[in-house]
Amino acid sequence: MVKLSDMRKGSVVMVRGAFGQDAPREAVVDEIGDDIKNGEPGISYDAKNEDGRPFWGWAYLAQIDSVVKY
Repeated sequence: MVKLSDMRKGSVVMVRGAFGQDAPREAVVDEIGDDIKNGEPGISYDAKNEDGRPFWGWAYLAQIDSVVKY
């Protein structure tokens, strides 16, 4: 399981959007927080849609599959 201490701003992670329902995608960590929403730890991130357009999102810690680059 990934921990907040495994990441920093600029880290590259594999994250599953839609509360873990989406396929994993590569994203760059923008912010790390003990309370990203509803008192749960997580991150905000920058990624790209399937068509290559950039977007911003957030995810609970449980939605992060792995850290690709610290």
